[in-house]
Amino acid sequence: MHDFGFFISILLAGGLAYFVAGLLDARRRLQRRDFVESRPAIGDGEFRLGVSAISPVDVAFCRAFRLAVSRALGVPAERLDPRHRLLADLRVFGFDAMELAATLERAFDVRVRVLDVMRSDTLRRLALVIHERLAEISEHEPPLHRDPVPKMRAPEDPADVQEPRTDAATPSA
Repeated sequence: MHDFGFFISILLAGGLAYFVAGLLDARRRLQRRDFVESRPAIGDGEFRLGVSAISPVDVAFCRAFRLAVSRALGVPAERLDPRHRLLADLRVFGFDAMELAATLERAFDVRVRVLDVMRSDTLRRLALVIHERLAEISEHEPPLHRDPVPKMRAPEDPADVQEPRTDAATPSA
């Protein structure tokens, strides 16, 4: 009977921890949404200028980046600013960082680690990290969802095709 009480107390403690974590997560998402909605809306051109202050980035990349981040964080895309800090302003950590990394991987077909998300202090820096990875794609580092093994091609010269071998020990009738 003593073991049963122990398991019940563990169950209650786990349930309470899960409930409190859910409340804190809901509070963090509400604070994120309030912060983002309190900022003025900016266009794609302004976002691009904020991201590409040092190295040029095209508008299509910036638009796709904004849409992916807004989808992952559940905030309006037009309210995101490249100067927003991931941890302090947008409150991205834990599962939010993993979801953001997975969403960006699917959107851009490059490897985005959670560590990259956490090391990038602003949206601008995260966009530049992903843009640099897109520029570095090669045969040695192929995109995530492409087959890294090249497909075999048929030989172009018919002389390269070997004739099928026949064994000398074939039965004759």
